[in-house]
This record gives sequence, structure tokens and C-alpha cells, in this order.
Amino acid sequence: LQVVGEPTSDLAVGHISATTGTGLPPKLQVAVRVTNHGTEPASAVLTLSAEDDALGRKQLRLDPAETATARFTLDPQTARWLEARLQDHTDDLVDNDASYALVPALREARVELVTPGNRFLEGVLAAMPGVKVRTRAPGSWRLPRGAIDLVVFDRCGPLQPLQLPSVYVAPPAGLGPWPVGPAV
Repeated sequence: LQVVGEPTSDLAVGHISATTGTGLPPKLQVAVRVTNHGTEPASAVLTLSAEDDALGRKQLRLDPAETATARFTLDPQTARWLEARLQDHTDDLVDNDASYALVPALREARVELVTPGNRFLEGVLAAMPGVKVRTRAPGSWRLPRGAIDLVVFDRCGPLQPLQLPSVYVAPPAGLGPWPVGPAV
């Protein structure tokens, strides 16, 4: 930004980005960059909303020429766009007090359930929104080739520890990530 003429007061939302993060289901990571282009310190409230639903707010105070990034971690959104807007301040350029971003499509979390049969565990995983569960019997399970977010072993386990997130429910002795049984 190059100022032409007299210096002005201007606090601006320069950029907003929204990306998918980690978790089951994946969280939405939002970063909003705000810059004080003015010659005096400035304060404002940064609000984040999705199609008119308030999602978060942060109080900001920036010195002249200072840039700050406000970060938000959100649950998955059904909205298609986000708005970052500066409020509770006045400056000479109101047109740069807001910025918009499209919400990225969140893919379903992929979970492998390895179990001899557990209707309660199967029911809990099936009820989780944004989670796609593939159930296999312990003798027929093989490490999948595609991306997997979590493997749940119910009363069984791999011969070698996996290099991906795993949960063990009542593993037999010697098949979990740590020793289990009376000799512990």
C-alpha cells in the first residue's frame, strides 16, 4: 500500500485463508491477516462469521505498520463462505475492513475398525458425522494402500506397531503398543 497525499488512519483486513486441519472430523483452520497502514496505533474487534452466523471474535491492537495474524480453529462448517470484518473502530478507508474466503470441502475421515464384532463400537463410529468406517475381521485385515486417518483394533492388534494413528481396545497380550497382562 502506498499512501498518496496526507497520512490516514487505516486498519485493513489484508488476507483470510481457510484450510482443513487434522482431527476426526477434520477441523477448519482460519488465518486472518490485519495490518495497520496508519500513522497511529489502532484497535478493533475482528469478527469471523459464516453466512451471517458468528463464529469468533478477537480484540486487536496494532502499532503503525504492524501486521498481525489472528487464527481460529473451527468445527466443520456447512457454510460456503467466511467473512472476516473489523468492527468497533473508525478509519479513512472502510472498503478494506472486510475480506472473504471460500470454505474448503472437508473430506470424510477414514477409519478402519478391526474387530471380531462389537455392535457398540461399530454404532458409535457409525454415528460420528464426517467419519467413514470400514469394518474388517482381524484375520482378513491388511494395511490399506490409501490414506487412513485412524485404525481401531478391538480385542486384536497388528504384529508390528503401525506408523499411523491407532487405538487399541482390550488388546491381547503382545499385540498392543505396550505390554498388557498380569506380568506388567
